[in-house]
Amino acid sequence: MTGIDRYISELLFDHDCVILPGVGGFLTNYSGARIHPVRHSFQPASRTVVFNTNLRTNDGLLIDHVARSGGTTYQEASTLVHDYAGRLMNEIRAGKTFYLNNIGNLKMGAEGNIIFDPDPGSNYLADA
Repeated sequence: MTGIDRYISELLFDHDCVILPGVGGFLTNYSGARIHPVRHSFQPASRTVVFNTNLRTNDGLLIDHVARSGGTTYQEASTLVHDYAGRLMNEIRAGKTFYLNNIGNLKMGAEGNIIFDPDPGSNYLADA
């Protein structure tokens, strides 16, 4: 995994919400452990990712993490994040699906809204 999606994924383990400025927020929802009554299988507790397009305002969390992890200035990290967000939006506006490693897919819906399909294999609950 490379790029900004790696930083988003890292932050989702410790934070309930990570905002990609200009695109939306990735939020985690806790789900307790479950036992399937018919299959007699066990599913551990997890934190799954959902997406909210209304959370577009930069809160500084992602950019600060990129700057610290990449050894760059906040301004350089801000440019990297905004460029990534711009590429993402250009691709989904062009009708393509944009994959964020270990997070999920973003694509444009028929009504012009962003649709998010979470990566089914990801669990952001560190204790699981």
